[in-house]
Amino acid sequence: MEPKIGIIYSTVDGQTLKICNKLKEVLQQNNQEVDLISIDDF
Repeated sequence: MEPKIGIIYSTVDGQTLKICNKLKEVLQQNNQEVDLISIDDF
């Protein structure tokens, strides 16, 4: 079982989220399971 990757982020104007989405895309292309989690959800 592959480990799941969690990317926890905080953003004001959306730039960090764009970067995290790109990271997620690249990781998923390499068959990684990825969750993006906003710090606001904690």
